Amino acid sequence: MDARAGSFFAVGISIGFMFGIPRASHKDVNTNLEQISDWLTKILVGVGLTQLTNIPAALVRLATFVAGGESSSEPDRSFALFVVLYFFFGGFVAGYLETRVYLTGAFLRSQRSETRDESAESELVVQDQKSSSS
Repeated sequence: MDARAGSFFAVGISIGFMFGIPRASHKDVNTNLEQISDWLTKILVGVGLTQLTNIPAALVRLATFVAGGESSSEPDRSFALFVVLYFFFGGFVAGYLETRVYLTGAFLRSQRSETRDESAESELVVQDQKSSSS
């Protein structure tokens, strides 16, 4: 059960990462990652909404599989479903929060660095123009 719980946690982290990708304040920053995230998010939400009526039966099948098959008892299937949902949503929240906290900070540092580099380059150009005109 440990490996299966870890795998659902990993899936939850992956989906949480995708939903947690921050939007950049500048149009040129991070557009590819944002577009992929938006595209996959729309697909997941759309498929989830169209298959909403099939989700309970799919969860029962998943719980039966994780619990060990058709010969598993009802308490085993209930516990398996609890483990699947607990670790999936725990991973989702962890992935979402990690992405929002750390990736947002990384993007902001990157934007500040680019702004600082552009400022330094423009100052060099102005100095070169002044020195060549005198």
